[in-house]
Amino acid sequence: MDIAQCLCQRAEAYAATRDRTADQKLMNKEQIFEVIKKNVLEILPDIDPTRIVVESSLRDLGANSIDRADILIQSQEELKLKFPLHEMGAARNLQGLVDIFSAKMNHGHL
Repeated sequence: MDIAQCLCQRAEAYAATRDRTADQKLMNKEQIFEVIKKNVLEILPDIDPTRIVVESSLRDLGANSIDRADILIQSQEELKLKFPLHEMGAARNLQGLVDIFSAKMNHGHL
C-alpha cells in the first residue's frame, strides 16, 4: 500500500467517526429515553407501555437482574456506546440512565 492509499483510508475512517459522533450528539434526552423504552418493551413485552416513565426504575417495571443487563446492553449498542455496565449502577431510575447515556455520548465513549 502506498502512502496515498494509507492517507485516503485514514481520512475515510476519520470522516466516518466524525459523522457518527455528530449523529450521536444530535440525539437529545427524549430520544435516548425512547431507545431505552423500546428496549424495555422488547425484553419485557407484557408491560403496559404507559408504565414506562422516567421516574420508574427497571426494577419497578419488573425487570430482574438479567433483564436489566439485557436492556442496558441493547441500549448501549443502539446508541453506539461502549463502557462498563457498572458505571450505570448509580442510576436510580430511567432518568438517571438517560442522563448517564447522554453524558457518555457527549464525552465520546464510542
